[in-house]
Amino acid sequence: MRIYNFFAALLLSASLLVSCSKSSGIDDPVVPQEPATPTAKLPNITFGKPGTKAMLNDVDLKTNGSKIQVYDILTGYTGTTFEGWDPTTPYINEEIIYDGNVVWKYASNGIYPWTATGTHKFFGYLTFDKKSELTNPFSPSLNGTTMTVPSFTFKNTSTQFDFLYSDMVERDASAKDYSVVPLNFKHLFTALSVDVESKTDVPVMLESVDFVGLKNKNSATIAFASPASSVTLGTSSTDGSFFPTMSSTQTLNENDIYDPLTQTYYDDPTQYSNTFFLIWPQSVDDVAPTTAGNPSSDSLIVVKYKMFIDGAWETQSRISRMKLPKMAWEAGKKVHFTIQFSDKMIQLTTKVLPWDYNEYDVDYAEGTLVVPTGLKFDPSTCSIIDNVATVVSGKNPVGTFTIMAPVGGEWFVGLSGDTEYFTISPTSGTIDPNNTASGRVTLTVTPNLGLARPTDKQVKLRFTVIANGREIDAQSEINRDDWIILLPKN
Repeated sequence: MRIYNFFAALLLSASLLVSCSKSSGIDDPVVPQEPATPTAKLPNITFGKPGTKAMLNDVDLKTNGSKIQVYDILTGYTGTTFEGWDPTTPYINEEIIYDGNVVWKYASNGIYPWTATGTHKFFGYLTFDKKSELTNPFSPSLNGTTMTVPSFTFKNTSTQFDFLYSDMVERDASAKDYSVVPLNFKHLFTALSVDVESKTDVPVMLESVDFVGLKNKNSATIAFASPASSVTLGTSSTDGSFFPTMSSTQTLNENDIYDPLTQTYYDDPTQYSNTFFLIWPQSVDDVAPTTAGNPSSDSLIVVKYKMFIDGAWETQSRISRMKLPKMAWEAGKKVHFTIQFSDKMIQLTTKVLPWDYNEYDVDYAEGTLVVPTGLKFDPSTCSIIDNVATVVSGKNPVGTFTIMAPVGGEWFVGLSGDTEYFTISPTSGTIDPNNTASGRVTLTVTPNLGLARPTDKQVKLRFTVIANGREIDAQSEINRDDWIILLPKN
């Protein structure tokens, strides 16, 4: 789960205890037995790297009027009870607002003195995104340190509010640590995008694109805790279509791109930019339920289309039902699906991306990628002819490659083609030349032998590397032979 550093809470102040306005939640505090202590005001909050539409980043968040609800649960306090403060309620329960002076301030301009005893437990969540003029629509409720996010259905038309929640930071008052309290915020949701691309000189008439079985309805419970808060999702379900109905068919010529979520057509690929939409995280069982004998419950992308063959459009529509890869969609990451037409075929490719990334053209001569050994499959695990690794009875094809740099980056591999017939593991990893394998990565391709195969089934592998916020096409470096994995018909 990607974590972003917000530095929220408790700017040092040398002021003595003073009375607070009633709107602060503490009315005329009187603590005669305690020494004067610094008061709690919130300083600057910082965020991560730029994101995309509706996905918050440092610049967007620092817009006059953005709001974060903060709490301080005070336990174990043995001093005199403050007038106006009920010990059964949070000591601090107020929004902070960005005011444009590189600081966050309490909405009431209230003052909350540190106590001499007890434990302060700080946490918070985003309530208002000023950049997009969006108020948190999820109606969360707090009971102690547990927050409930009620059931909500995501569609492409849903409010794109990036729900952020923090880890808890605890401070023992007796330690007299009055330094800034850093709150680390996380994304509750994941995000997805889809594009349809044509890489064939045969025109394609796209009629519809839709998810089937996508679990777009769920709820969540957030347990605020130190050092890390945790999320428990409710029971997921499918509630209507995530995609909009296409207003008209789209004709794709070679190199054209269509985004079915925004219903935007690009005849100039350089103008295309992924637009991500929020969705509940998906477990592996959400995407591909393990109910025996019920493969129809798997999540699918269904594409309806025609092709221009022999000088005319086909009279009968084609329908392609492509199973989604058996992998979890993690909170704080983005999932991008590419539906590609090529050589009279349709293929599905999946990428899992960090929340913040940018695509760059990279000159490999710069040494950005260091791959001493490209992907090779072990002939003892499969039959190899040229660049085709064919599954043999009782074995799973195993391949290896070595990647040494960029150190600390992440490599990713996706499948395209008959993806429902194959699973690859692992699908990603950290680049570390000093690990026990000295940078060597081992991949295992497991065929799904339980599905009928009236024809041969095959997939290709696609590699990318992400480092320093950059996504790099690593295909020519890692997969130099452009491997095909083939499962013979049965």
